[in-house]
Amino acid sequence: MRYHAAAENQYPAVGNWVIVKPQALMALGISKSSYYRWRHGQPDSGNRKRPWNQITPEEEDRILAIAREYTDLSSRQLSAWITDSACMPH
Repeated sequence: MRYHAAAENQYPAVGNWVIVKPQALMALGISKSSYYRWRHGQPDSGNRKRPWNQITPEEEDRILAIAREYTDLSSRQLSAWITDSACMPH
């Protein structure tokens, strides 16, 4: 597949063919997530902080303490109780 001249400046060329980004990454053995992490200047996955939606160890300890105290509640009921009672800091 051949792209117009404007695309030639945007994508790397191999011979007379222009390669689109996913194909180039696949040919180099680089995952898209690694490329975009590099592109946005983020550190390697080994140096990253915890994910945005992962609870902290302190939150986990408080949840487990509440779960041990209210053993008669299901996990769904327990999560609703914790949310409704606002016993966890935001």
